[in-house]
Amino acid sequence: MKKSDKKTENLIIQVLTQGCEQAKDEVTGFSWLTHQVNYTNFPNSLVVTCMFATEQQLIAAQTNNDTAHLSKIIIDQLASLNIKLKQPKKQIIFTVAPN
Repeated sequence: MKKSDKKTENLIIQVLTQGCEQAKDEVTGFSWLTHQVNYTNFPNSLVVTCMFATEQQLIAAQTNNDTAHLSKIIIDQLASLNIKLKQPKKQIIFTVAPN
């Protein structure tokens, strides 16, 4: 990993951690998030995966538009680094955390 990529990675981790803590307070059932990225195709390859505790909580979050709110938190946090997701509906994934 290039030095500039490592710096970007650390900044992404920092803002996503802030967004994660905010989301835990605001979105029922949300547990944690993680991300993957290939810096040769950045930011198009950036994918953020949001984990919910149970399938029922994920369904409730989707029904109540909490997933849209969670997406906005992530998009806003990344925007603070001037990172814009071109396809946020494909780059922000909602799933249930493994047991």
